[in-house]
Amino acid sequence: MANINLLPVEYKEKEKFNLKRVLIILFVIFLAFASAYFYYSMEIKIYYKEQQLKVMKTELAVIEKIIKEVKNLEEDKKIIEERIKIIQGLINNQSHLSRILGEFSSSIIDDVWVDNLFLSANQTFDFTASTFNNYLIAKYMLVLKDDPTFDNIELSYVRKSKIKEEDGEVDIVNFKLSGIFIPNKIFVDGWINSIALIGQSLPDTLEINKNYNLLKETPLMPELNPKDPLAAVKKIKYIKPDGIININLIEEKNDILWYFVKVRNEYITEENNQIFVNGWINSIALIGQSLPDSLEIGKSYNLSKETPLMPEYEPSDPIAALKKIRYIRSGGTINIISIERDKDTPWYFVGVNSDSLIKKVE
Repeated sequence: MANINLLPVEYKEKEKFNLKRVLIILFVIFLAFASAYFYYSMEIKIYYKEQQLKVMKTELAVIEKIIKEVKNLEEDKKIIEERIKIIQGLINNQSHLSRILGEFSSSIIDDVWVDNLFLSANQTFDFTASTFNNYLIAKYMLVLKDDPTFDNIELSYVRKSKIKEEDGEVDIVNFKLSGIFIPNKIFVDGWINSIALIGQSLPDTLEINKNYNLLKETPLMPELNPKDPLAAVKKIKYIKPDGIININLIEEKNDILWYFVKVRNEYITEENNQIFVNGWINSIALIGQSLPDSLEIGKSYNLSKETPLMPEYEPSDPIAALKKIRYIRSGGTINIISIERDKDTPWYFVGVNSDSLIKKVE
């Protein structure tokens, strides 16, 4: 028979507490919160990583820009280095080109004018020129063939032409010559300081392309602006008395004229016959000598008292160097070649005429 409870609701037995259901509900709630927390934390991490990625992309763009700039700088560096090489080559060839132009200039005869000149690296040359007749062409070719600086002179062509003058048209001939330039066959070139030409019975003003006779031995400097003055001094050659110089170029340095000259080998000697002597003077030895506070390279100064001339600036054997000291007499003239400093004390490398030396300690 069916079990039916007919008691009112308020008298019904309350249901027993169900722990399992409560635990399930709590687990579901915890799982929901854990999922929410995990999702939120993952969102934060994703956002943080995205921000890091943006920063890294920005930094990468900056680095790529820097890399590009570095590549551009490297390319610019290569271009500059090539230009420096070209400029250095031009500087090194300056005297060479001056000599070549001087040779051509001195070889040109009257009524012949050169239109253009081309010189190759192997010293071959060709040029076009104009004159009034074939006789002058032949005369000019003989001049070049007789000049030991030129060889293999050949005539490429001769063409008749006309030029307009005020009185009408004048007949001329254009021609082209080629040959070989031989710079070191007979001649030596270098720089002469105008001070070294004092007392040599020369005109007050020397002219380019003119020849002059020297009366005494004269130093011939290899460079006008040497990077290493001491090394340049060691390369000085000397023009013998009665030597003939040809002026190719004139430069001014520190208010002193320097002449770039051409000299025949027969007038050159490697040894200095004591016309000029070089050595070092300590600035302390110049105190009280009525000299300027600052001495300048390339200028000459008169000494008012006897002055020691050291053979070396930094001698390996000081005692032996002391035995080689020479003395410049009062009134002697020195020419400043270079200046060095030792513990804030200037030392002057000078050139002095041997006539100004009074004694040498043995």
